[in-house]
Amino acid sequence: MSGASTEPALSRGVIASHLRRGQAPPKDRAVFQVLATKKLSDPTKHRLGLTDGDQKYTEGLLVIPEGRRVPVRGDVVDLASRDNQMVLTGERNILVVKKFTVLRSSDGPGANGGGTEADTSAAEPRTPSTSTSRGSSSPQRPAKRSAAETSAVDDTRTPDSSASASAGPSSSSSNNGAASAKRALFGSTQRLEEDRRRRQQDDVLPQLLHATHQIKDLNPYQNKYTILARITELGQLAERNSSRWSGYVFNVTLQA
Repeated sequence: MSGASTEPALSRGVIASHLRRGQAPPKDRAVFQVLATKKLSDPTKHRLGLTDGDQKYTEGLLVIPEGRRVPVRGDVVDLASRDNQMVLTGERNILVVKKFTVLRSSDGPGANGGGTEADTSAAEPRTPSTSTSRGSSSPQRPAKRSAAETSAVDDTRTPDSSASASAGPSSSSSNNGAASAKRALFGSTQRLEEDRRRRQQDDVLPQLLHATHQIKDLNPYQNKYTILARITELGQLAERNSSRWSGYVFNVTLQA
């Protein structure tokens, strides 16, 4: 394909208008830039940080088969797919990404770039070839693996005790560095709690400021209503105790 390649434009404002409201991005506005990825205990799942050019979103979850290329910092991806859904877990809106298209790769065109869609289908297990037995009486021996296959298998295994021993004192410093990088990317626990409270206030304040009844229309038979009034006088706090209820009360004067 000839001609100058155009830089993909990010879908600005989608994080604020959709992701933070618990909605998946629309198919015509789903272009983001990858901030970082973090591998979880499950090798097929990664924490995903995105930006639309205006805001950052660090509550993404990438689900991709083990062995497939994981997007890295700087990649521009298109998440327009029906398989990508928004999941509400407690107070968090998590975007689960199962399919994506790399529009621009930070590693160059040779790293799954150029607009190719990442294949998230499970890789078929490799069946080792067996050598032909020379005689019917001799037992069949398993085929020997090549050096490349042996190296690939060794890389996927968990580091053994010898590798841990060779790390020595540097292991603690690497753990501290990883913890610092995690805090820098996803924020501290206090910051996440402040973001949760702010989102909760944004959802509750419009309901509090919307009156369902006027003061003049209230009667003793209404037990659920919302009014909007100005407090002109506030009395002293007094304690009340009875057989059915104990607590504090005070008089208040409201003006419509």
